[in-house]
Amino acid sequence: MMKVSKNQLRRRGVSATPELVKLIEQRTIKLWSESEECGKLTRERRAETMGISARTADKLMAGSRVDRATLSLVIANLGIEWNDSLIDEDREDGFSTSEDEIPTSKLASATQKRRFPGIAFAVGTFLTIVIMTVWSMSSKQKSTKSRWPDQAVDAMQRGRLSYDTGDYATAKAEFTLAANLANEYDDIGAIAEASRMQGDVAVAQGHLELGEKYYREALRLRERMNAKVNLPPLQQAIGVLATRQGKFDLANQSLLDALAGFSEFKDIKGMALAQRDLGGLCAAKGSHRDALAWYLTARNTLIGGYEPDIYADLNGLQAMSLHALGRNEEAKKLLEDCLDYWTKKNHPRWIASTALKLGIVEQSLGNKDRAMKLVLASEKGYASVGDQAGQSAARAQLTSLQTVAK
Repeated sequence: MMKVSKNQLRRRGVSATPELVKLIEQRTIKLWSESEECGKLTRERRAETMGISARTADKLMAGSRVDRATLSLVIANLGIEWNDSLIDEDREDGFSTSEDEIPTSKLASATQKRRFPGIAFAVGTFLTIVIMTVWSMSSKQKSTKSRWPDQAVDAMQRGRLSYDTGDYATAKAEFTLAANLANEYDDIGAIAEASRMQGDVAVAQGHLELGEKYYREALRLRERMNAKVNLPPLQQAIGVLATRQGKFDLANQSLLDALAGFSEFKDIKGMALAQRDLGGLCAAKGSHRDALAWYLTARNTLIGGYEPDIYADLNGLQAMSLHALGRNEEAKKLLEDCLDYWTKKNHPRWIASTALKLGIVEQSLGNKDRAMKLVLASEKGYASVGDQAGQSAARAQLTSLQTVAK
């Protein structure tokens, strides 16, 4: 069997619609959960399940163009029924995905020979020369443009890895690069995705108004694209931010809209996150029993799912509502488990957040020395990732501890 790389074949570029991206994601998760594999569904494992390379999988899931053969392969591997309404055709022929190679058992051994009269042959030769000249003049520009999806996808991937590990300065730089590339080539979907991630970084660093600006821009672009599947995550992000800003009516409506959207697309993880955040809204308003009810609902939604990060986060949130209700020993146990979890994950921001919570509980239990150590560690951790809001909260707690000590 002879192998021919895709960039040797001319095809029509296609991209998956947001609905198909969501369908692929759901099918991949389902197949993974049904397999005998254990652990987290990583980027590489996702690509293996889809039957393509990790880089090409990133492109496909980001809505970038791939060739039709690649998309057909993914759909077949995942057992999805082909439907032309789920793909966006690209009008430019010749697009190819260079990452993968496809096997072919039969290639044309020769082109059909045609006989031309003398003048027709001369015209054909002249046109060939003209076409080749134009192609050579424009090939550099086309080559540069064809590489931009790789650059943008790589920047987004590096940015997400940095964000997940709490390196917000690097994440910010990578998402800015991705946004600039997307704007240069007027890719609305990529602009929206980069704007969303820029918002996440801004909020993580305590720049709430800037984060809101990015979220609003991403939401506007997704609505313009009529990308309904992308709206719930943005509504959720806006709701969480509004809770932090004290805009409770906006937060409630945004989170309910997000929950409805996640439910429509049967996104279990998204539903649990929206339920968790509705609990956070109740806690911010002082309704801690209602908050605990929402946290329990989120846990029940996740039954059967492998989402340890969300479970750990729910434990931390539940602990603070228990603390508010005077159940400090229960809260302490949950927070100690959380701190151990995030320390093993080596995530500085979540370590800092949990240490601050545990410091507050320890102070309530009268363990002021340990409370002081925890809050100092929290302040240092927030500073290491540039989270100014977190630093301010830790410093306020330090002031409280020092006042009590006097």
